[in-house]
Amino acid sequence: VDLTNLAFNVDIYLIVPIWGKVHIGGTSGDLEHGITAEIGVSGIATGSITFHLKDGNQVWADLQLNTIVGNWSTDVYLFTL
Repeated sequence: VDLTNLAFNVDIYLIVPIWGKVHIGGTSGDLEHGITAEIGVSGIATGSITFHLKDGNQVWADLQLNTIVGNWSTDVYLFTL
């Protein structure tokens, strides 16, 4: 995270039993406006993850994920700037 302009770069991986670590996407942008990465790995996972700020300095990830073993819809705290 670049603290001067809140630029954010991220690569996203999913740990999948048998396959191991699978790269499911990457994105960059401005945390102030939110950054969304679409997830589309055939037979493994679909959905999206949006990185955004809460309370001005907390970085959160809004996860909407559908997989062959379950579905998740949650907002996860990552860290404070």
